[in-house]
Amino acid sequence: VSCRISLAHVWCLVVHRAAACARWVGWLTATGIPDSCVAINYCVINSAQRSEMYLCTEGKGVYKSIDSGLTWQSSSNGMLGIAARTLQVLNNGTLLLGTEFGDGIWLSTNHGSVWTKAESLSTANTISSFALTNNSAIIFAGVYGTGVYKSTDGGHRWKITDSTVLNHFVRTLASNINATNLIYAGTGNGVFKTTNSGTSWVAVNNGIPSLTSIRSMAIDPTNANIVYAGTDSNYLYKTTNGGTSWTHYTNANGFLIQDKFIRSITVDNNSSTTIYVGSDSGRIYKSTNGGTSFSLLTQLLTANSVRSILIHPSYPNILFVGTFGSGIFLSTNGGTDWNSYNGDTTDQDIYSLESDNANPMNLYAGTGSSGVLHTTYTVPVSVYDIHNNTRSEEHTSELQSRF
Repeated sequence: VSCRISLAHVWCLVVHRAAACARWVGWLTATGIPDSCVAINYCVINSAQRSEMYLCTEGKGVYKSIDSGLTWQSSSNGMLGIAARTLQVLNNGTLLLGTEFGDGIWLSTNHGSVWTKAESLSTANTISSFALTNNSAIIFAGVYGTGVYKSTDGGHRWKITDSTVLNHFVRTLASNINATNLIYAGTGNGVFKTTNSGTSWVAVNNGIPSLTSIRSMAIDPTNANIVYAGTDSNYLYKTTNGGTSWTHYTNANGFLIQDKFIRSITVDNNSSTTIYVGSDSGRIYKSTNGGTSFSLLTQLLTANSVRSILIHPSYPNILFVGTFGSGIFLSTNGGTDWNSYNGDTTDQDIYSLESDNANPMNLYAGTGSSGVLHTTYTVPVSVYDIHNNTRSEEHTSELQSRF
């Protein structure tokens, strides 16, 4: 998830939870980020070692933390003045960095200690996104203004894929990690698809009007032929046949007429028939029948853009929502009720939410002027009991010992 953050510091928040309420202890200022205002474009957690994190900064390269964001240090040896845009940690531990302003793609094989520039990538445009496959050597890079590049050697060398059909203004790539050949590209003129690993692309826009700009995409984790595409002016589209045809969801399907700009789409990995859609006007819609119908979650009280929707990996009724202007909200009952989760922070411009899937879960929020916020979240006993339909004295004692 890409986030753009203007910051002077990075902060860490410590939280204690009891039952369904939260007590915010306070903010701790992290060290190592430059004092002058610097833009952060992306933050990523190393899933193999959850305390290891990386920040992509505008003009100052990459910063790294090995203590869950408490302290940071520059990790840009080999790079000069790089505008770091997006970063992926590959299965073999290699770091893959995409940049802006024609600085290309960089790699590190030693956790960011030294970086080398990838070869054969000729573009003056921004690397907007990466798409990984089940073959760690095969990687795709979306470039806004150029098209899609492909690497077959783990990111060291790149070659432009077929660009005769594909719209060059690639905003997002969507791939199924279980496949090598299938990639979807959301562009300034609809959706494009390759089924032969980029050898050729085809427009798959039957049902999507010409010049429709795709802003967000999500693939059903159980069926790569089911794809959701959010637009900036024409609501939501869904395909169940790999893009051969698309169903259009509008105000006739439960969306309010002012929610034509779909910022975020999240599919529940535990139950792919549950989908959450966030609008730029501050509303969230939920479907529990695979998108047949959507209902508005009316209790979320914000008029600001929903930038990120995060589902707890083990308890799908626990939701975190990041908004641009109203901060973070928490629901423990699948979106029926919401509470503010801002604590004592005054920065309520949230660009993205990430978690490390641990228990207790480390939750990170990219903000507009306070850097990256960090909290640990422990599932309340009441939610645990509802989820498991039981009350375990042993589990209750375990949770209470953490408070």
